[in-house]
Amino acid sequence: MRASIIIIASGLALGLLPVAGLAKAPRQAPAPATQPASPPTAQVPAQAQPVLPYPQALILIRSALSSLQDADDTGNYDVLYQLGAQGFQTANPPQKLAATFAGVRGYNLKSVLVLEPQFTQVPQLDANGMMSMSGFFISDSYRINFSLIYAPQDKQWRLFGLSAGVQPAAGN
Repeated sequence: MRASIIIIASGLALGLLPVAGLAKAPRQAPAPATQPASPPTAQVPAQAQPVLPYPQALILIRSALSSLQDADDTGNYDVLYQLGAQGFQTANPPQKLAATFAGVRGYNLKSVLVLEPQFTQVPQLDANGMMSMSGFFISDSYRINFSLIYAPQDKQWRLFGLSAGVQPAAGN
């Protein structure tokens, strides 16, 4: 793999999607007491159910990687830094962001704007209400891997963790 970068406690303020109404998939209501009990059936675990519709997840993914690309293109990580929450700013001054993401500089991460992601983990909530998702995009010459963690803040999903990496596509 060419590069793999992880920033935790980021808080990049994408502010694109409201948190209100985004909850775990509704659970089945228990059967009324008058019905006979049925044997247990296999069900998909709740954590495997997406908590965010695909179009909204796609916006978050594309926005995060596009923002990273803008910072890489300009060499100016001040905006990325300013978009971050206080914890992100404390842990990641602009110089550190530039050094952290040096491994993906030179790749066109904005190709994700026209490619479809392949999820290895659909958007899921953890016990703390954080939403995570991961996967990859395949371009003609390389694969862009991503892993994102979002926290609900100010009624919006805000980036809390980011991992981005690039590797040659299969057959290259």
